Amino acid sequence: MGLRVVIMEPDRDDRTMLMKLVGDLGHEVSIASGKEYCRAVQSSSGQCPLSEPCCDLQIINNSQVGESGLELISWQQRHGCMISPENSAVVAEKRSNDLSMKARRLGSRTFFKPFLVKELVDWVYQVKKVKRKGSTR
Repeated sequence: MGLRVVIMEPDRDDRTMLMKLVGDLGHEVSIASGKEYCRAVQSSSGQCPLSEPCCDLQIINNSQVGESGLELISWQQRHGCMISPENSAVVAEKRSNDLSMKARRLGSRTFFKPFLVKELVDWVYQVKKVKRKGSTR
């Protein structure tokens, strides 16, 4: 069974590449134009109402949401989001040691454009492997 993946990427070519890449790996891909896909953002209480993650993996362009992608991931965690920070990645235009350090502290991944497709594929496989182990317990 594939992962449920949300991609927030404004660049049409990059979005198409990510959709095809992740989809060809056998995963279900949804595209989000902004952070409104997040149930906590939609909720009037500001808390995620779900007891299970709405997706298994999220890939967020760092400049997509009006704040940094890491700020969104951090906000989600503070508001009860069930998506693990380890299953969240930020794609950034410019390499930044500060962004990398913040992502590591949060437990998330960063990919700097242009990145090696193999790195993204390896990360997706690692998330799937961990999910598979967790679901057999």
